[in-house]
Amino acid sequence: MAGNMTHEMSRLALFHDFALHLKGRRQMIAESAYFKAEQRGFAPGRALDDWLQAEREIDEVLGHPTGN
Repeated sequence: MAGNMTHEMSRLALFHDFALHLKGRRQMIAESAYFKAEQRGFAPGRALDDWLQAEREIDEVLGHPTGN
């Protein structure tokens, strides 16, 4: 019984760490995309391009595999 509880707590801790990692990744992407838009003078129509470029750059820095 105690072993199961320890295992479940370990799983929850891993999930929590992963969720925090994803939250941090998303925040970094959002900030990078914002600065890209700022550099363009916030011209409309490029938000998705800014986001996707920021996502690629952040994933490269974090060592995440990309679809490219």
